[in-house]
Amino acid sequence: MANFKSMHDLRTIRSVRTRPRGQTQSYIEMHRYAEERRRLEQELQMWTQKIERIQRRLAELDELLQTQLAQAQKELLALQPAFIATTDESKPAWSQVTLEY
Repeated sequence: MANFKSMHDLRTIRSVRTRPRGQTQSYIEMHRYAEERRRLEQELQMWTQKIERIQRRLAELDELLQTQLAQAQKELLALQPAFIATTDESKPAWSQVTLEY
């Protein structure tokens, strides 16, 4: 072990990080970056597939909603009373009523 004369001779975290890296450390760091890139690309592919699946489902739901809406409109027209459907344009649609208390 080296003889330390004072506190200035001790290595700190900052001095340990700033020392030059060896070739092995550089390779390990490049491997870590490559693995992180591969993981992120895989995650991006997964999310892209998920977005496409959601968009297809939304299109299906829009189509189903339009068919249900058209069917509901047909049913409402069938249930509409005859006197509202065939109004005479010469007469007003409302009538005046006098109430006595």
